[in-house]
Amino acid sequence: MQGPTRERRMSIDALKAISIFGVLVIHTLGGGFSNLAIGSFDWYSAVFWGSLIRFAVPVFFMCSGSLLLDPEKEISFKSLYTKYIPRILAALVFWALAYEAYDIGNAAIAAGSFDYNLVIASQKNMVLFRHHFHLYFLHIMILVYIFLPVTRILVKNASKPELNYILAIWFLLGIVFPRLRQYYPFSLLSGIPAQYGINMTYSAVGYGILGYYLHRFRPKKVLPMLLIFLAGFAVTFGGTIYLSLANNRNMTLWEGMSPGVALMATGLFGFLTCLFDDKSSPGPVRELSLASFCIYLAHDFFNQILRYKDIMIHNFKPVLVSIPVISSIVLLASYLVYLVLRKIPLVNKYLI
Repeated sequence: MQGPTRERRMSIDALKAISIFGVLVIHTLGGGFSNLAIGSFDWYSAVFWGSLIRFAVPVFFMCSGSLLLDPEKEISFKSLYTKYIPRILAALVFWALAYEAYDIGNAAIAAGSFDYNLVIASQKNMVLFRHHFHLYFLHIMILVYIFLPVTRILVKNASKPELNYILAIWFLLGIVFPRLRQYYPFSLLSGIPAQYGINMTYSAVGYGILGYYLHRFRPKKVLPMLLIFLAGFAVTFGGTIYLSLANNRNMTLWEGMSPGVALMATGLFGFLTCLFDDKSSPGPVRELSLASFCIYLAHDFFNQILRYKDIMIHNFKPVLVSIPVISSIVLLASYLVYLVLRKIPLVNKYLI
């Protein structure tokens, strides 16, 4: 989600359009991935897709940072707490309630009766922020917005060498160190040094600064950015295969705050920024970008329906094809929801 901008940049619209499809692929994989035999062609195909699009959520944070940290964009404390954060909270509450209602309804149909205890449990989930799994993105965005006054002052006054230093610290302590802590000899660390790593949620703020940096100091050549992306993919894909074969489905390198994923997000963002930052968006790209927030919020209803109908990747071979096909079906269905909701006053302003 983002606030209104003076003009749309094709790079941002293209990044959001690509990333929303990436999110759908990630969640499509969740339906049936564990049923694929490790080492089979279908398993390698799923690991390929799962690795290729892991940049999706980090890129969304980078897009937000590129737009919201721009010093030319005015964001006052008043607008932050009367417009930006309330909009996120309104969307979070509405969609969290919608998924709770969906779960209660499914349970009632399956049991043949209505269980009021589920309503009580649902209320607890709402109050304690135990919301539907993919809504964590909104939880993090609340923190990103809270930090905006700090990060905007930082990037406005920092020189390029200072921003380089900030991003280096973020990459080492927020991306690299947390992964190394899982492996020997770093796993032996205890006490204060073991706590040097930056929490995953706060690392999202670093992605925002990275997005602003790549916009402000736009890469001049696409090849280095492409190579960074490919290096990140090689680390993510190759590392996931190696760890999974050695340790039975080890997917730690798929996490958004992993080195390979960070390199992929950096490479893709820099690549498209270099190509399209000064160009206006064509209609379809702009439309999918505008719909991306609603698609993100609504898509898992359709994932659950497809799983109920047993339409999952392991049931349709080859998986190399079924993953993008099923993801495209979910994309289309979610986009139709957007077309309906955007016509409803207030809903189109606060909930999508």
